[in-house]
Amino acid sequence: MVKNLVSIEGVRDNQLSGFGLVTGLAGKGDSADSPALKKVLTNFFSKHQLAVSPDELKSKNCAVVLITADIPPFVRSGDRILAYISSLGDAKSLEGGVLLQSPLYGADNVMYAVAQGIVESTVESPNRTVAHLARGAMVERSIPASYHDGSVLHLTLNQPDFSTAFDVMTSLKEALPEWQVRIADAGALTLQVPDNFEGNIEDNLVLIENTLVKPPKNSRIVVNPRTGVVVVGADAGIGSVGVAYKGIKIEVNRPGGGADTETEAFMLNTAVRAEELVQMLQDLGLKAEGIIEILIAVDRAGALYGDLIVM
Repeated sequence: MVKNLVSIEGVRDNQLSGFGLVTGLAGKGDSADSPALKKVLTNFFSKHQLAVSPDELKSKNCAVVLITADIPPFVRSGDRILAYISSLGDAKSLEGGVLLQSPLYGADNVMYAVAQGIVESTVESPNRTVAHLARGAMVERSIPASYHDGSVLHLTLNQPDFSTAFDVMTSLKEALPEWQVRIADAGALTLQVPDNFEGNIEDNLVLIENTLVKPPKNSRIVVNPRTGVVVVGADAGIGSVGVAYKGIKIEVNRPGGGADTETEAFMLNTAVRAEELVQMLQDLGLKAEGIIEILIAVDRAGALYGDLIVM
């Protein structure tokens, strides 16, 4: 579908950030002599009409933190969004603490959300000084999404490609014959609303998003040496190449077929699909680490027909 290949220009997330104070860290917070912590605590007490001298503050139960969040389009006041917290000082851990009420601002220096609540560890990070709010931040103000001016609608391809842009244009012309659809460049299309159009653009956006498009060619290979993950696009190919790897030899289209380990040459005499090569290597008993090493070497040799992405 079109919605899986493009995004509507003007409909996007916006980044928010702010500073805050996490309390209740049971001795795992910033150092008691931290100037930043003392200043934040002094301002906090002053805000609550308590006069406390910075010299009187010796707490190790608090940490000064940076708060970041992405606010999606079309959210309303009262909605909650995911917010991440990271230590700015020398705190040992943020787990189990409580973030005091902290405003989050956009690039325009306007407050759009407020963060407060229990801090939980973040599974994606083994670092205990990076965490997230259990219930997220609360949106105080929505950001208007401006995605059309009544006459022109812009679509941005998630992966710029002229062939994909052409396929999307062709499909949209069939679905919306009265609209003028043009390719602006490899990464964008423009849709001109008909002069006599009296309908609702939002209603047509549903039709646009759900228009079927033939799947684009996928010539990418994504590998992760740390986890051993190998994902191969169906259209990725391997050209003629020879690589030495631990005594393994593979020859394509040789009499008898198969592979042997008598020499140290790894040979491909004709182009094959990358997934076929990966399958050959798996049949030979190579582990993911070895397969990834070979794919990287083939790419550096200029024999990989596709994009290799190393995570």
